[in-house]
Amino acid sequence: MYNNKETGKNEKEILLASDINTSFLSDWKSERIKIPAIDKIMKLAISLNASLDYLVGLEKPDIHMLALILEQRNLLNLFEALTPDQKEIFINTLESTVHKPQKKRYGSFGNVIYPQFT
Repeated sequence: MYNNKETGKNEKEILLASDINTSFLSDWKSERIKIPAIDKIMKLAISLNASLDYLVGLEKPDIHMLALILEQRNLLNLFEALTPDQKEIFINTLESTVHKPQKKRYGSFGNVIYPQFT
């Protein structure tokens, strides 16, 4: 299971967010459940933004990817808190910034002149 520091949630919060009974985790940890039901593992994977391989111990977590996922989740939470009008303004501003035409300048290297974008 993910380290609590990485998710910002404790195990009970994760299970509740996944709509899984809290006894499931203790049963799994104590090996009373040898092979957990796939629907429960999938719910946990979705809640944690983790792969199924990671949850069953076949894959180590990529700390940089976890940080990116948490950053994306934070941005999404901020976006979801906006009103519909604010969302429209935000999207329009972002699109115009991303698709802003670049000014062409020319530079040279030796006798070769090439375009530079700023």
